[in-house]
Amino acid sequence: MVYADFRYWSGKLISNWEKDGCVFCKIVSKELTADMVYEDDDVIAFLDKNPVFPGHTLVIPKEHYKTLLDIPDPIIAKLFSDVKFISRAVIKATKSEGIVILNNTIVSQSIPHAHVHLIPRNYKDGFYKYLPRRRYHYKEGEQPIEITIKEEIERLKS
Repeated sequence: MVYADFRYWSGKLISNWEKDGCVFCKIVSKELTADMVYEDDDVIAFLDKNPVFPGHTLVIPKEHYKTLLDIPDPIIAKLFSDVKFISRAVIKATKSEGIVILNNTIVSQSIPHAHVHLIPRNYKDGFYKYLPRRRYHYKEGEQPIEITIKEEIERLKS
């Protein structure tokens, strides 16, 4: 996937962009512009500056949270309600067959503000070249990952 250099937004260089403020917070405050497609009291959505496919939309909470894992449950419920609603509009507007709802936490997250990608999809559109898939292969005696994940879920629940 190609990632934008978000130190530039709308042609404006943000020197030391992390220190000077979050690009997405600047969009929320209207200090920077974006191709807005949706806004309510808690959430905004706008087109990705470097889309995978036309209609690639970013949905963000207006309040700053670094990752989805940092968002309180009531706010993330509202965010994903809006993600579902906006996804329907993106699919219809782009005449696509479906949509990928994608989030990246920390690793290669270009902007340290929680966001969800809505990427319109069509059959045989080449999207999977971005996300190669592999079968699980375990070494002898290695615990399958589903067991490790289940154990971690139980630990987190307690």
